[in-house]
This record gives sequence, structure tokens and C-alpha cells, in this order.
Amino acid sequence: MSNKKSENGITLVALVITIIVLLILAGVTIAMVVGDNGIIKRSNEAKEESKKAEEMEEIQLAVAASKMNTENEIDEIYLESELTKLKNDNKIKRIDKKGSGDSTLPWEVTGTTGRVYKIEGDGIVSVFKESSSTPAEEEIAAANDFEEQMNEYFGSDDYTEVDITPSEISAEYIYQNWIKQYSTNESSFGYSEEKGGELCVARANNYYALYSNTPIDFTNIDRMEIDVVNWTNNYCASAFYLGVQSSRELDENFYKSAHTEFSTATSYNVNNKETLTLDTSDLTGTYFIKIMCKHNDAQAYNAYSAFNSVRLYGDLNSGTVYKVRTIDFSTDENCKLFEGYHSGNSNKELNISKTNNGEFFISCSYANTYAVVRLKEKLDFSRIDYIMVDMHGSNDGGGAYPTNIIGLESEKQNTTSFDTTYTTTKSGSNFSYWKSFLDLTNVTGEYYFKFTTQHSSSPAAYTTNTSINSIQICYH
Repeated sequence: MSNKKSENGITLVALVITIIVLLILAGVTIAMVVGDNGIIKRSNEAKEESKKAEEMEEIQLAVAASKMNTENEIDEIYLESELTKLKNDNKIKRIDKKGSGDSTLPWEVTGTTGRVYKIEGDGIVSVFKESSSTPAEEEIAAANDFEEQMNEYFGSDDYTEVDITPSEISAEYIYQNWIKQYSTNESSFGYSEEKGGELCVARANNYYALYSNTPIDFTNIDRMEIDVVNWTNNYCASAFYLGVQSSRELDENFYKSAHTEFSTATSYNVNNKETLTLDTSDLTGTYFIKIMCKHNDAQAYNAYSAFNSVRLYGDLNSGTVYKVRTIDFSTDENCKLFEGYHSGNSNKELNISKTNNGEFFISCSYANTYAVVRLKEKLDFSRIDYIMVDMHGSNDGGGAYPTNIIGLESEKQNTTSFDTTYTTTKSGSNFSYWKSFLDLTNVTGEYYFKFTTQHSSSPAAYTTNTSINSIQICYH
């Protein structure tokens, strides 16, 4: 009997040892790549340091450019212009002026990396503070910083809060805040504790519509309801609508709606109350809520609707809360925020001064004259979502009408031109009231806010009038 050994195989012990060695090598390799001091971390750190170096260089170049024409002294206006360009290009986040007196220097400039740089009066740029915040902490800090900027800009911390997905919107709130649009001046909208909101549509084939003052996020809203009592003063055929629009078009159309035809009641009777329901489960994204009373008859009688709150049902816990700053012309402090220009005045000035009712009145006396009302200083629009302007207008006859535009401009121009992406227009004659709405959700950077009103080209011999009631700035 002979003893044989395998010359080609390996023993189980050798196999185990090989596997252990491979595991050790794999562990070492993984640690070198993704560990606390691994290749990936070092690569990210190097990338971050490179970005910080680029930030520092961009700021230093802006400072150097601001000294070119001032014998090595900083031209603060030029420096701000250069830094604003960096901000609009998303190379820095914000600029804070910390000085006082004749010079606003030193300035603190926050980069996109979170690092804060300080620009001294002599032009030296240094690292003031490193960022060690989490993204959530940075968002809270950014919101707080922006709130401080708004307080400083407007000289007040007075604002209201509006929930983009409320569970209920009262008739009183609708009366005080929603946009109103009607097709005849003889119609009206009022509020009382007895009836709630009361719409009156005068004469045949006219309507009165109400629009929510901010868009509502319907992604998690399943349905809307409203209780309404309808009546007429002579059996005219009319209807009441509850619906939504994707944009605020001031007309009688809806994206989606539900409605009820009027009953034959000739006076208000709470026992005639109906509940109108609109299924919104198929809607995603934001829409404006719209309520409308429409007179469908050819007869010259009045149609009436009284309603209570609009109720929304669904998962409403994920809503966004907007802060709203409302500015009118009732105080000297508010008026000082604005500057004006009038092409029809001999000195081209438009004096902006306070009024008892808070409205600012502008007249254009002949064809193609126009006026400009603008905030004197730029606003940072990175967190501003909407601007709404309440106004009303009229003419003194003859069919002339004002064309009103609100929008933004990057540089001051005493013209009717804007950075055209951000404009909205409202024109027409004998309007009693309307509100222009500017969607700024996709706008970043700093701009001037501007309002213009222009006389129509004909007939030339009549005056157009526009009154700005208030300006609302909505931000988050």
C-alpha cells in the first residue's frame, strides 16, 4: 500500500488563512477610501477648500475693482455693485454692512460654503468665521437673517402670517384680504356677522369674483366646501361658483369648479342654505381659490349670495406659512421708502407724501404720459415669493384708460421698461378696484421693485387716474 499526497489542491487551513488575509486587505482598502481620513473625505475637503479659495479670490477682485478709480480707496457703491453680481451668480449668499457714520465698512460677506469673510475699510479681506452648521441650522439662520434684513429695510417688525394650506378661511378674512373683481361698478361685496360675506351682482350678464390673496397648495387637499344662501330681488336666473384657477386671471373662467343655480327666494333666508362641494383630490401643486356670483339673466335685477367660511379637507400638516408685509402711504416713514418720476410734470418729479387714507393718487393728463413709483433700495428676492399691489383706477370720460405694470428692474430706469421676465399688466377704464399679482418664486438676487401707470394713447384729451392702496410682500 502506498501513501499518496495531493500535489494540486490546498488544505482547508490554507483556504481559511487566504480568506482572512483578503478580508483584512479589503477592510484596509475600504478604510483608506471612505474612513474618517479616507480618500473620499480628503477629496471632498480639498474640493471645499478650493471653493473657499475661489470665494476669497472673487471677493478680493471685487475690492480691487472698487479701488481702481478712487486713488486706492474703496468706492462702496461700486463694491456693492460687484458683490451683488457675485450674489446673483450664486457665488456668495449675502452682504451685511456693519459700519456706521460716513462709511458702512466693515462688511461681512457670507459665501456659498457658509464661510463668512470680512472686508475692512482699508480693503483687507479676511476670514471672519468658519461654518460648522448643519443644513437645517443654516436654513433657520438664513430665515432669521432675512427677517432681520426685512426689519431693517422697512424700519418695523410688523407682519402677518398666512398659511398656504389653511383648514378654514373665514368670510371676514376673505372680505378683508382677498382680491375683488367685478364687471360692473354697481355690484358690491360686504360683510356682516349675521350673513357673513354678501355678494351683490347688479344687472344682466355680470359677475363678482373673489380670489385668494395667496395660492393654496392642493397636493394634500381632497375637497373644498362652502355654505351659501342665494336670493334675487325679482327671480332672475343666476348661479354661485366655488373653484380654482392655476393663475390669477381676472375673468369669469375656472380651471375647475362646482356651482349651484339660484333658488326663487326673493329675500335672505338662512333656511335656504346649500353646501357646495368641490372634489380637489386630483389636484397637485398650488392654485388660487375663486368664489363667484354670476348674473345669467337678461333682466336688470340684482342677484345676491351670502356665504360663510371656505373649508378645506385633507392632510394639511405640510403647509408653508408666508409672512406678509403690508405697506401703504399713511406714514412719512413708509413714503420715504419710495421715489417717483412723472414724465408729464415740468420738473419730472413725483412727490410721494402720506395721505390720510393711505392711498397714493396718480393722474396722467394726456396721451402717453406715465409715472413711476419705485422702492429706493434693492430688495433681496431669494426668499420673497409674491408681491401684490391693491389699486383702483378711473378716468374723467372719453374712453381713455391707464395701463399699470408692476415688476422688477436690476438698474434704475425712469421709463416703463422692466426686466421683462418679472412683469404683470392690468389695463382698462373705469375700474373701481383690482389687485396685480407678481409671482417671484423662481427669482433670486437683488432688484428694485417698480410700479408704472401710463395714459393710453387715445383719446388724448382726458385724464386717467390710478390710486395705489397698498403693496403686500409675501416671503418665507
